[in-house]
Amino acid sequence: MSYTLPPFAALRAFEATCRLGRQSDAARELGVSVSAISHQIRALEAFLGVALFSRTPGGLTLHPEGELFFKRIGPAFAALSDATSEVIGDADDVPLRVYMHQSIAQMWFIPHLKCFMERQPNQKVSVLTGQDKMAFGENSADAMIIYSEQPPPGEHCDFLFSEVMVPVCSPAYRHLHGPLDTVEAILRQTLVATAALHNEWQIWAEGVGSSVIPCKPHLLFDTRANVLEAASEGIGVALDRSPCGENKKQRGLLIEPLLQPVPTGWSFYFVASERTYFKPRVKKMRAWIIDLCRDLRMKTLD
Repeated sequence: MSYTLPPFAALRAFEATCRLGRQSDAARELGVSVSAISHQIRALEAFLGVALFSRTPGGLTLHPEGELFFKRIGPAFAALSDATSEVIGDADDVPLRVYMHQSIAQMWFIPHLKCFMERQPNQKVSVLTGQDKMAFGENSADAMIIYSEQPPPGEHCDFLFSEVMVPVCSPAYRHLHGPLDTVEAILRQTLVATAALHNEWQIWAEGVGSSVIPCKPHLLFDTRANVLEAASEGIGVALDRSPCGENKKQRGLLIEPLLQPVPTGWSFYFVASERTYFKPRVKKMRAWIIDLCRDLRMKTLD
């Protein structure tokens, strides 16, 4: 039996554009230029002999023929993806690719990763880092840990925990300068902050209802890792933003002299695409991450 099929590259360009809503998003997912997506869609229209879109200054609008065609080929693409996963996508020797901010990887994810590897000794893991959200695509991450004010739209998303900030210092610093059991006592200390968030001490003070205006931080660093390292070395008091200081707290390098956490309004989410969410290797990581974050969620509720 022979099949009448358009070029597969043209089908992929059309399917991704319809599913994601914009040619630019389709181009990012497929790793090609926007002009390549446009060329492929025009080639598909030429093959079919019908116009699938109306082209306006505001973008593309599907014609009824385009809506019908997308409705028919969508399940076919899902079936192809499932079939591919059954053959190669869920093997233990396929690395699980997870993406997150560099700071989260360094200060929280990697210190806990040994636990996951002990639970899943045959699962390989590839950790990818950056500052911006990565577009899902065939050659990108299977899952992401996203830091956002709102749940990321358009993908499968699990809430992990809300970020709070709380003062931390080394046990030795509290011994020398303590007891540090009031907001005013905290704000009189050597304050440490990041240069990008140099006003975070003021935000914290306002969040706990203090009328005291803190002085400008005595020390500024470019990363949260350096801020917390300075605090653990006894240089001053820093604001920990969950989950960055959890590892140092568990090791006794940092303590919370005053339990006054302030929510920042931002949260962390575990996110996967339609293509990857139900893969066993992603489901294993998702279950472990959600379990790992249970204590952090409870702290938010306290």
